[in-house]
Amino acid sequence: MPNGDQRNVFRLCSAIDGFRLRYGSWPTRVRIVPSAIEDLSNHLLGKRRFAKVQAKIQLISEKGAEFIAEDEIGNSYNYGREGEPKESLSGTLARDWLGFRSLPSGDDECPVLITIFGKPNPAALAIKQKLIGVVREIAKAKKADLDNRKKAAAGGMRTDFVWHYMLSSFSTMGNSRGAQGLIHNKLNYDRVRYEVLANMSSRQRLKVIENTFKAAKIRMPVKKAAWLNENFGLISKMGGPELATTAAMSLKGREAKIAFMKQFHGFGEKYARNVFMQVYDPDFRDSIAVDERIKKVSKFLGLKFFTYSEQENFYLSVAHEVGIQGWELDRLLYNYADDMIQRLNVKPS
Repeated sequence: MPNGDQRNVFRLCSAIDGFRLRYGSWPTRVRIVPSAIEDLSNHLLGKRRFAKVQAKIQLISEKGAEFIAEDEIGNSYNYGREGEPKESLSGTLARDWLGFRSLPSGDDECPVLITIFGKPNPAALAIKQKLIGVVREIAKAKKADLDNRKKAAAGGMRTDFVWHYMLSSFSTMGNSRGAQGLIHNKLNYDRVRYEVLANMSSRQRLKVIENTFKAAKIRMPVKKAAWLNENFGLISKMGGPELATTAAMSLKGREAKIAFMKQFHGFGEKYARNVFMQVYDPDFRDSIAVDERIKKVSKFLGLKFFTYSEQENFYLSVAHEVGIQGWELDRLLYNYADDMIQRLNVKPS
């Protein structure tokens, strides 16, 4: 459970990030309520570290000022009124600019810092150690299941890999039950095979995909149908599914393969990884495809991350401590998240 000073670090960083997102520059000062200034100066940071922050940006104690970031020409971002920025910020974040190496966490949107100026934070490390213990228990109990899943995944490679797992991704995106209506429903699946759609005009193809996605009860069928229709054109330019698959699998290294999948509409960090993890690709055996189940565990633990890579790296570090692959932890989190949360919720006797 984070205390007040930890929340105040998050509020400070959010105010600065919100300002920079809005105006494209760093603020020169932040007006803060006196109690928060005291927390930052006397408890979390200490006088010396607080002075380091003050060297970057002026922190002004002012009654009723709930983290208002400003510059000299009147631009401002009021965290107390506007809250956390609603969009992601590219480039340097406030926590890096100020010298915090952090993994945010806590009540709602408040942080626990794993390290502060390079020094470990015991509260965050205690959370991680508890998770490691629970993962170790479940990994041991489910070893046979994991081994079977590896065998099944390794046997899932196919000549139309890119097209098939694109369909699979769109069927589960937002709700995994969509796979039952498309991937495991031969009638619907046959309607959207690449070779079937290849005989249609773009307009006809879009209509068929949309109607099939609706029949399969896939979430956001109209948007995903448009994505798949656009992706059909991209794959067609590559020479079709088999040549697209050859191109994907000939790439060297994880990052190249992720970049390949991210060229397709609808594919971000999670699904660009997941398609290769579905076939137990050697380049992705130490990867985590962060999905809603993983976020559910993070939320239960009070962890909140600034970036996708931070969340992936945190869970990879847990896997390494346990002695399992990232792929194995990903499957445990996907299939046993509720069990994991139940075990994490048990109070020590």
